[in-house]
Order: sequence, then C-alpha cells, then structure tokens
Amino acid sequence: MSEQDQGCSQWCIVELMGHRRLGGFVSEAEIAGARLLRIEIPTPDGAFVTQFYGPQSIYCLTPTTEDSARAVALRNQPEPMHPWEVRLLESRCLSYLRTWMMISNGGADHGNRVSPGPRS
Repeated sequence: MSEQDQGCSQWCIVELMGHRRLGGFVSEAEIAGARLLRIEIPTPDGAFVTQFYGPQSIYCLTPTTEDSARAVALRNQPEPMHPWEVRLLESRCLSYLRTWMMISNGGADHGNRVSPGPRS
C-alpha cells in the first residue's frame, strides 16, 4: 500500500461544496462507522476548532505548508451561527409561542403572556 492510500495527516486547504474555504491540519476519523475528514482549524488566540466533513462535501483538498494553511484559516474562521440565523430562530420561536398561547387560552391573546395559566 502506498503512502497516499493510507490516508492523509497533514496541513491542507479544504474547499467545500458550500463555497467555504478552510485551512488547518487534516486527518481521517471514523464516527458511527462513517469515514470523515477531520480538520483542526487554528484560531487567532492559538487554540483549535475541530470540524468533521463527509467526503461527498469536499470539492478540493490541497496539501500545503503549515504557514499557508494557518494564513487561510485566519481569513476564514468558522462561526457557530450567523447573526441572521439567530434572528430567524428567535422569530420562529416567538411566532410558535404566540400561536401556542392563543390556542391554550381558547383563542384570546391576553397581551402575549408567556404562561397561559391554569386551565379550568
């Protein structure tokens, strides 16, 4: 078996189908019986963020130097959630709560109180 067939554990630039570009130390991992690409992405404070990707989501994997991978990583830091996702989630939660309160109160809104109170 050649070195290339044994997998990779090296610094790379990873391009994903979702038009994301990440830099970090790449290796393979198996989770729940599935082979995944593990990327350790360096952060500006010297720590690392770990992310896992399925091979079908990888558009390009470019082996590179540690310096190059770190430079890409610093320009493309992963975010847990985007601000617009939080606003959308808040909006949906509030809408759900208002609907639930109206149903629980027999159709009356009662000033958008969170707790519908005891049922009779």
